[in-house]
Amino acid sequence: MKLVQDEQMSSTFLGATFIALALFFCGPQVWAQVPPSQPATSQTSTAGLISRIGDTTHLEFRGRQQWVYDTPKRTGDKISLVLPPFDERTIVDLQTWSCPFIKKITVNKNAPDGKYEISFQLASSDIEVFDYLTDQPSSLIFDFYKGTSKSKETAPATADNTTPAANSADDATKGAAAKTAVGKNIAARDVADKKTTAKVASKGKTTSRQPASTEFLKMEPKGDLKGSPIVPTGAPSEASEKASNIRFERGVFDGEDPNYDRFRIKDYQIKEDSIIASQQNIYIRFPMLALKLNRFDEMAANPPIYEIKPDDDIAVAQQNKEARFLLTLFEKKRWGAFFETLNYFVKKYPNSKCEEIVKNLEAEAHLRVYQRDGDTKDREAFRSTLTYLNHQFPESVLTERNSLLLAYSYLKSNEGAEALRQLMVYEQKYPNSAEIDKVKMAIAETEVLLDKPQDAISTYNEVIKNPKDKASAVEATYRLGDVYFQQKDYKKALATYEEAQKKYPEFNVVYPNAQYNSSEAKFWLGQHKQSLQGFIDFVRLYPNHEYGGYALTRIGELLEILGADQTRVVGALTEAYFRFPKSPGSEVARIRMLSQSLKDMSEREKKLALDEINQISQKSTLPQIDEFTTLLKAAALSRRREYPEALELLLGYYQAHPDTAKLDVFRGRILRNISDLLKEQVEKRNYIEALNFFGKYSTTWLKNSNRVDTNYFQANAYEQAGVPKEAERSYKQILDQLKAMAGTKEEKERKVYEHLPSQSQVNLRLASVAVDDRRYQEAFNFLKNIKSELEPAEEIERVRLGATVAEKMGDTKSAIKNLEKLAEVYADDPEQSIRMVKPNLQLARLYLNNKKFAEAETSLKKVEQLKASQGQVSDEDWSQALELRGDLLLGQGQKLAAVEAYSKLLDAYESSKPLSSVRYKAGLILFEEGDQKGAERMWTGFDEKTGTFYQQLAQEKLQQAQWQDTYKKYINRIPAAENLK
Repeated sequence: MKLVQDEQMSSTFLGATFIALALFFCGPQVWAQVPPSQPATSQTSTAGLISRIGDTTHLEFRGRQQWVYDTPKRTGDKISLVLPPFDERTIVDLQTWSCPFIKKITVNKNAPDGKYEISFQLASSDIEVFDYLTDQPSSLIFDFYKGTSKSKETAPATADNTTPAANSADDATKGAAAKTAVGKNIAARDVADKKTTAKVASKGKTTSRQPASTEFLKMEPKGDLKGSPIVPTGAPSEASEKASNIRFERGVFDGEDPNYDRFRIKDYQIKEDSIIASQQNIYIRFPMLALKLNRFDEMAANPPIYEIKPDDDIAVAQQNKEARFLLTLFEKKRWGAFFETLNYFVKKYPNSKCEEIVKNLEAEAHLRVYQRDGDTKDREAFRSTLTYLNHQFPESVLTERNSLLLAYSYLKSNEGAEALRQLMVYEQKYPNSAEIDKVKMAIAETEVLLDKPQDAISTYNEVIKNPKDKASAVEATYRLGDVYFQQKDYKKALATYEEAQKKYPEFNVVYPNAQYNSSEAKFWLGQHKQSLQGFIDFVRLYPNHEYGGYALTRIGELLEILGADQTRVVGALTEAYFRFPKSPGSEVARIRMLSQSLKDMSEREKKLALDEINQISQKSTLPQIDEFTTLLKAAALSRRREYPEALELLLGYYQAHPDTAKLDVFRGRILRNISDLLKEQVEKRNYIEALNFFGKYSTTWLKNSNRVDTNYFQANAYEQAGVPKEAERSYKQILDQLKAMAGTKEEKERKVYEHLPSQSQVNLRLASVAVDDRRYQEAFNFLKNIKSELEPAEEIERVRLGATVAEKMGDTKSAIKNLEKLAEVYADDPEQSIRMVKPNLQLARLYLNNKKFAEAETSLKKVEQLKASQGQVSDEDWSQALELRGDLLLGQGQKLAAVEAYSKLLDAYESSKPLSSVRYKAGLILFEEGDQKGAERMWTGFDEKTGTFYQQLAQEKLQQAQWQDTYKKYINRIPAAENLK
């Protein structure tokens, strides 16, 4: 055997490694080979699908590899698109489509150049369209959504008259101008992903559009650091600032928003209440963006190429021929035939001189089949064969490569202990190898796998201090933060990443882990504004990175936490879902979009949305996804005011998972739903149901809950139920609690988590109880303590109660004045018209008492008109209005009309209300008018339980009248009476 090695090539089997191994008659040659790119698939017929996704109308076309179309043209409320022809089914779907954004869609098949023109008649002028392409699968997409006005504010200029966004862009792209450069192998792994998700076309242009995957960053080595990571030449630099930067023209990019302003929020827009509310939400812990060593895949992708030279020696000719046939099967990837022939060859030639090359072919074949099928049997066969080769041929030129491949295979499958053993063996055997830095970093990875973070930190620091290649020190510095991050030591991780970025700023575009993980660390540390900026920088620097789905979803969540308008939140989530549909992060975005839209869905749409959320949850591999989806579904149902269903969902999950790590969050949400239900029952005046519901949970969830709102609603129910003493006792306790927490952090938090009443609201309730109990001076004091602004309904009640107190305390003028002012304020407010019924009735009665009949007529007429137009006046108020109408007619001298009004009242409500006084009053009018029989008929209908007193009065009147009639007849019979006349 003769060993020949090219002197110009390295023996480390990396990148462009070349090794020639010549055997006596089986001479293999080894060099790197890059597999050819796959040919594009042929075009198929074009078809479209239009659907509603969240708050967006989504129109997607498929069936072509390349799309040539005109950008959307807008004329007022109309948008037109010119596209290649598509199928008839799509035409029908488009022309029959309707949604809140689009009134009508028409399709013209006779557009120029044989194309189709689609015209969209929009519902309003603020509807926007957003078009983009995807390449896996190849799709052309148009999204219609309700736009928001763009801020015209500009970022404040820095000292050098550049904006912060511009400065950050400059900082992020210094690598292109740096003298140092980055190594070939790392470059292929760490700089931009080649599989882009979406490309946003420039607006306002007619262009031939290509999928973004056709536009890759060009990688070129620069500088003095041999083997350093390569900086993308597409990154902007001083030398190329005028050139078009392809990095910023694809992925998460919009030509109308190059500075990513759609994701930014200003300090004055941040809402403290939103930040407090977020503390009781669940957020998924997205996976760390780890700088994994992919040396196994890299080496497997650049395998040796073996060559067996023909040998005419008669003794070995047949063996040589069969060995070359085996190699041919290997090269043609006919794995079944290869392994069958291999078995035949090994049995026939157990001591073959070609054993080394045959065994290498066997290992390589098992490796490729394993990569294709994922069968662990092939992986174990591959490892077993390499182990045999290393043992049998320790001096082979392939031994070093095989040792690395074997060690890295264990690392790839996360078999830390065996990986560590193999790597340490390699380190001892090849201490001066050019691969040694990579091996040490692989050792650090295994130490993390084996939960030995301190060992990993020491290993990385060793590479940083004593690297064989200067670029390795840079890489190890950026990797070091991952160890702290994985241990959830976010402060230390953040400090380590920031140190790396400060020390090697030009490499920030090369190592995305620092940018992404720093932003995620800030998120969990509660640095929300800084985290948002970090994620924006991440999608700007790495628009096509596979973690873009996580980043965009987190951007949407951060905007919500900081209190941004909901349309902006949904916009970010929509981008995450559409741009990165296969990312686990987009699953979270989709769930959030569906839950946000659930409020306005029909029952059928609601069911479909909940089913989709459940399907996503079942398939997802993200941690805490079940807890997350349960809380979001419950929150969505609560927004629909379906409180019992939301409460049942939360209680069911809690009972099934009592050991959940988010126990406090679930407890808080359950209590909030109980509070929502109590509030709803009280507002509907279902006080019996409210008290029963409170009692149901008083010994479980509400026991020791220390919530103010649930006690407030219970007191309100007691008040409605006519139990003033119990209501007053609770109101006073609540008032003391509110005074104690006034101005504290606790008060701020309770206002977010609870339906926390104000001191003014509680004083109002106490005043109401006091008025009902005829303690007018106490009521006056409570009303005087109302300092803060009340809701309109409460303000109306406050004035009404104040008027009652003033009247009872003898100040009728103040009562009338305040009620008049109230009537003036809400005269043209239809929303408060029903609430103004009682004040108008009260004012009408006061006017009557003061014989201001015209004014009383005006106030009473308002109630009667409301009853006639809407019929919303309660029976209690309408019965009072009918009685006041009778009193007004009586005061105006229209006595018989007054009797008629009283009769209407009696006919409508006497069976349900105590109206004996009204019956007596109506009969008295008839009696005094001389209609004794009419009065007698009126007075015969008194209620046996409530009308006894008035019945006695009526009988006395009738008896007196009868006596007078008899007495007159008797007097007329006396003769002397004639002289008295």
